[in-house]
Amino acid sequence: MQTSKVFIASAAEHLSNKLIEELNISSKKINSKNEFKLGKHSIQRYSDGEIDIEIEIDDTISSNPIILIQSLSFPINDNLMELLLFIDALKSAEAKNIILLIPYIAYARGDKLKKNKSCAAKVLGNLLNHEEIKKIITIDIHSQESLNLIKKPIINLLPCKEFANHISRQNYSNPIIGSPDEGGIERGKRLAEELKLPFAYLEKTRDSSNIASITKIHGNVKNKTCIIYDDIVDTAGTLIKAAEYIKENGASKIIACCTHPVLSNNAEQKIEHSCIEQLITTDTIKPNNKQTSKIITISNIDNIVKELLSN
Repeated sequence: MQTSKVFIASAAEHLSNKLIEELNISSKKINSKNEFKLGKHSIQRYSDGEIDIEIEIDDTISSNPIILIQSLSFPINDNLMELLLFIDALKSAEAKNIILLIPYIAYARGDKLKKNKSCAAKVLGNLLNHEEIKKIITIDIHSQESLNLIKKPIINLLPCKEFANHISRQNYSNPIIGSPDEGGIERGKRLAEELKLPFAYLEKTRDSSNIASITKIHGNVKNKTCIIYDDIVDTAGTLIKAAEYIKENGASKIIACCTHPVLSNNAEQKIEHSCIEQLITTDTIKPNNKQTSKIITISNIDNIVKELLSN
């Protein structure tokens, strides 16, 4: 029997017990000789914000695969530094086969290579370019450009089946999948194809001040339940504007889906008072205590377990 240690960093603690339980259950079902155990560690937090990480060493660290899980959610830079220190501690313990699971990769929106401008996705890729890291697994990264800037082998899991399974059980009246902008067309079409539903998307223009305005809707949403699908809901401004525009064009009900519920700047309250009747999110980001009753969370655990057991 081979034992793989699973180390859970601070921003992924909400996945801890369920993930390890499902890994072991699924491992037995496929007659795998691998078992998964929670790796022990301690984090020292100093008054000035610095942190120090120490892991408990045993003979499985250097000889077997290690799974390290951290989501780069708020506070992003603290969680990123914690991830980098975890990697360093594992390297010091002579770990040679680290699999990184980063459900939400921050800085993926900074994916444009431009002269005299920083490119955050490229910098993040450089920070994670360690020989000991054999593979990175993430969920619904923002763009193909950001995927290309990460130098290690990276698996981008998509939650389309998870969303489709949930949506198919809701019996929405006359549903249609919608994208809030042209950038989300491919993502939205995948979900529409999974559910065998029609698809619509919004077209935007930007003025000289780079302020976006919705100018057109492609597709018929009249008297339909429009399910707007996007990867990230941050301040919720874009989502709410899209919902209002679709409602004005005759949609009977607005449902939203997003993979990553960043929900900054009182986004929950904005959603609570919007025409959006429900926001369906996944568990890539640790839930906070401010969530409105309109927000529900579905799990990516099955998707993650399938990938982790695929090799």
